[in-house]
Amino acid sequence: MSPAPGTMTTALTFNTFAMLAYGTGMALLELNFKLPNAVKINDTLEVEIEILEKKPSSSYPQGGLVRHRMVTTNQHGQVVADGTALLLISKEPLYPKIGPAA
Repeated sequence: MSPAPGTMTTALTFNTFAMLAYGTGMALLELNFKLPNAVKINDTLEVEIEILEKKPSSSYPQGGLVRHRMVTTNQHGQVVADGTALLLISKEPLYPKIGPAA
């Protein structure tokens, strides 16, 4: 089977964190990935996210810096993506909340 492009694996992995940070993400400051094994058609992927560090931002007092690690494995337990990212996160959501008004 043909392997999937590494950019697709990276996008799927990072998108998992992006969904968790929806409405608070301000800027992606750093992104590093290693792709030690190929993803193949019909693979089942699982992403694990670990927050490595969080601290207030000195230049943006309404937010802080969050560094996290994302590890994606396939159904055989092989690591297919291993990456870290540093983001500037707002303390309060920047987008309107979805759902009925309170």
